[in-house]
Amino acid sequence: MPAPSDRPTRGSGRATGGSGAYTRPRLVASDGVVEAEARHRRAHHTAELPRHHVAAEVAYLTPREAVRRRRVNVLYGLVATNAVTLFLAFTTGSAVIVYAFSAAFLGLAAYCYVLVQIRNQEYLRRYLQGRRAA
Repeated sequence: MPAPSDRPTRGSGRATGGSGAYTRPRLVASDGVVEAEARHRRAHHTAELPRHHVAAEVAYLTPREAVRRRRVNVLYGLVATNAVTLFLAFTTGSAVIVYAFSAAFLGLAAYCYVLVQIRNQEYLRRYLQGRRAA
């Protein structure tokens, strides 16, 4: 720890250039460029690095297979949420948990409806393309 006499003080002029009021030192980047203003939010230290964190098996999926996998994962998440909230509703008897289960159930039903609509649209698109080609 430096001695108290080695530290810059408010009126010493060492950090201020002799003006008497303390100002923060200017930041110097690692490449030697002096910043004009201090940043309010610091960038993450890995922001400039390339992002190669995709799982190996996902890198070889076609876009259609990736979308299908994502939809299946969402469906499994909704089913798990329903199972957990149903279990908690039976074991605790709390009205809040019952409402949470009903909301999760309605979400699952709505998601299944959306999946059926997407499948029907894809079927109709393929059917109409086959009719045009013939």
